[in-house]
Amino acid sequence: MASAKRPNLDPSDIPNFVKTMRAMMGWKNEEITQTEIANAYKNIEGTNGPIPLRIYTPS
Repeated sequence: MASAKRPNLDPSDIPNFVKTMRAMMGWKNEEITQTEIANAYKNIEGTNGPIPLRIYTPS
């Protein structure tokens, strides 16, 4: 059995990460965002420790 090459899913390389995730969805995807998007990194407390969040909002 041949092994499939794992895609590069390094979230710090945002353009490549987005391109790879879109390609994995199984259909053609294109950028339609017309405004800048800001993101914030937060943590909330969960029962078993902190839960990391990434919040996206229009700039």
